Amino acid sequence: MDFSFTVVNRDHFTKNISFIEKSCEFTPDASVFGRKTFTEIDDLIKRNFLQESGDLLVEVEMRNIQSIYECFLRLPKEGSTNSSSSKHGYGDRMESTYFMFGLSDWSISLFPDNSVAEADGSVEVQLQRHTSFDHLCYVRYRIILGDEGTFDSGDLEQVLDASGQGEPFTIGASVHRLSRGRSTLRVKVEMISVVSVSEVYLNVFNRGGAKQVGAHCYDRDKQAWMMEADTTGKYLTLRLYYTDISHVPRKFSRYVGWNIRMVSKATNSRPRRTLDGPYSKYYVQQEVDEGSVIRTDISLEE
Repeated sequence: MDFSFTVVNRDHFTKNISFIEKSCEFTPDASVFGRKTFTEIDDLIKRNFLQESGDLLVEVEMRNIQSIYECFLRLPKEGSTNSSSSKHGYGDRMESTYFMFGLSDWSISLFPDNSVAEADGSVEVQLQRHTSFDHLCYVRYRIILGDEGTFDSGDLEQVLDASGQGEPFTIGASVHRLSRGRSTLRVKVEMISVVSVSEVYLNVFNRGGAKQVGAHCYDRDKQAWMMEADTTGKYLTLRLYYTDISHVPRKFSRYVGWNIRMVSKATNSRPRRTLDGPYSKYYVQQEVDEGSVIRTDISLEE
């Protein structure tokens, strides 16, 4: 991870002082990074860094964050099976301990195929989410197996439903080949991003000239939102309202980022993105949100 600390000067931003640290690897044995000598206290007072309250205003920026979980799984004995833990013809489920990312607990499961010879073996790999089932989630991750990175999945993207189980994939090599003869298999999981997903059903064309009804949803902080369709133009426009905007604490702002995909009822139709996404906005407390306009390229004549 790269990070920086900036002490804000009251006179002008050009007088701010800062330092940057790059490629810091935080581990249980190395949990603190920084500088013991940054600037002198007297210098902060003389150069007008102290706020009226006597505090310092410090900005912290973090970039290029990589969250990596690593463990070693003990391999089952060759030829052994355990029907109680089998799945889709696979046996002897190997599961990592739980790790936390994006406010959820996760684990990786491996299902070795013991029904064939060692040379023709394979293993099924599956990501599982164990908490926070109130939303679908869109997850990006990467899995590396073996001490020398024998298998590298590259970046994977999946949508996990309320069951918490990701789509499994199969590796054309046995766990013993992946471990290269060792009794344990090294597993590394790089969690890149997790985004909560809300599904809403929006009636664009109401029959009989009925009043447009908005579709409601909630974010992961239990804050309410509403989406409406605007059909007054040539192309479909969406409007997103933060209906719980009055719940933002006074003297605070809330930063929200989102993206939207539109799914047609047609079975073979691919989801379509809106034109200007992804979106972000700062919200402060007020009675009613004026809404955000979201443009699409969907013609209302289609």
